[in-house]
Amino acid sequence: MLPPDRITFEPFKIKMVEPIIASDPLSPAAIRRRGEVIADARYNMFKIPAREVTVDLLTDSGTGAMSQEQWAAMMLGDESYAQATSFERFESAIKSVIGEEFKVVPTHQGRAAENILFHVLNSKAERDAVVHNAPRRRRILINSFFDTTAANVMLNGAITPEEWASSGVDKNDYDAIQRADADLRKKLLIGRNQLVVDQTPDSFEHGVFGGNINLDKLEAILSDPLQRREVLAVMATATNNTGGGLPISLANLKAVRQIINRYSSGDRVWMEGTPPLMFIMDACRFAENAYFIQQHEPGYKNRSVAEIALEMFKLVDGCTMSAKKDGMVNIGGFLATRYDAVRTAAWEYMVEIEGFYTYGGLAGRDLDAIAVGIKEGVDDQRVAQRIEQVQQLWTWLNDEGVPVKAPCGGHGVFLKGWAFWTLNGKLLVEKEDLPGHLLAVELYRRYGVRACEIGTIMFGDYDPVLKKVTRPAPDEDYVRLAVPRRVYTESHMRYVAAAIGELYKERASAIWKGMRFTYRPDALPHFLSHFEPIPK
Repeated sequence: MLPPDRITFEPFKIKMVEPIIASDPLSPAAIRRRGEVIADARYNMFKIPAREVTVDLLTDSGTGAMSQEQWAAMMLGDESYAQATSFERFESAIKSVIGEEFKVVPTHQGRAAENILFHVLNSKAERDAVVHNAPRRRRILINSFFDTTAANVMLNGAITPEEWASSGVDKNDYDAIQRADADLRKKLLIGRNQLVVDQTPDSFEHGVFGGNINLDKLEAILSDPLQRREVLAVMATATNNTGGGLPISLANLKAVRQIINRYSSGDRVWMEGTPPLMFIMDACRFAENAYFIQQHEPGYKNRSVAEIALEMFKLVDGCTMSAKKDGMVNIGGFLATRYDAVRTAAWEYMVEIEGFYTYGGLAGRDLDAIAVGIKEGVDDQRVAQRIEQVQQLWTWLNDEGVPVKAPCGGHGVFLKGWAFWTLNGKLLVEKEDLPGHLLAVELYRRYGVRACEIGTIMFGDYDPVLKKVTRPAPDEDYVRLAVPRRVYTESHMRYVAAAIGELYKERASAIWKGMRFTYRPDALPHFLSHFEPIPK
């Protein structure tokens, strides 16, 4: 038995429990049942009924357990349509965590905040381009886009008539127009604007800070006056979900701020009341990022997560936030900005799509839950337990030889789809046959564990005419095991590790040799696509 000083326990007690209906997941009947369920769901992990899942690692967004203080605060919810006292508590709490100088706009979740921000910036930039005959500002420079961020960038970014003309598309071919629009937006607004540090899949120049923005690439763009005039904003996702949940160092954030100031401070202001170039943070996992800084960046070991978070926010002009992550709630988010002009424009747009600007699509009780949760989110013990649980799962898998993305990030473990289905140097599943998705399907069918592919489905290229993948994911066909906050015990994680370890050892006996699309939408394909197995 381990001595007490080698045992780390959760900084909470369990007061209420939710039954796992599928509590005998390994019985032949349960496995047959899940085979029927996933076939009915057309092999889409998002279409599986939650009651049919044993351990749900699909996402850590909005799936955490709220505290007794949050549930108590919800009873105080003021459901007044405008200027509710719940908003006052919400605003005050968020400012205490990110900085009193910010103006805070509630939204129903993070992607709504992104949509509002990108709509506001693109609308102002488009007007400026027309009035001043200037290049269109539409480039968001970022460490890397997650799917919903990319979708909102493409939704709000303008494509010029000249660019349409150069595409050579037949104006009478509706399907061709749709494909050309998606291809143009991806090319012009996404691919060339991702500036994550150069890396091989498992080797990071900056060690654990694999989410860093590539400073050389950023400077190369911003030092060129012609390219700089095309930039709408610089954005940093903390932590970098697409990059395995890896953090950005504080030194990197400071360097980005300095580069922006150095090259843009003398530029013409294109949106009145704002600087020429804004630095925005996607802050949904800011507390996890701050914890990594505390643990790994020299000089911060004795600083609290809350103190480090404040220092991070001092470097940016605003942020978008899904409070469903480090805000510790099941729904909600916000947009924060230093500038009245941005807030006013956001108010005007959000009244059209979200509701009045003091509730933002949320009930008063949700605002109160966030007011408590945002403070709990920066509690050192809470963050430490959360990340240590994720990293323990990674260690168990790595020790068993399961191919996992390294180093481990903060919110989940990323399994390597190509490598998982490799035996004696030979691929058992071809890259274009969605090996990551097959892994997710088999993990659910055999063990009841639901996960999400973060690879070819989300980021690869697909030809709807040929009905096949034309470019697999750039690195690996990852499968993300996203761990909800304050939900699962060590026994649950041991079960997940044992299941994946067994599946890996028995990979040669898989009943299928891959998956293929039967339906794939242009936007956010992992949510809505249909698949079928490829028989051996």
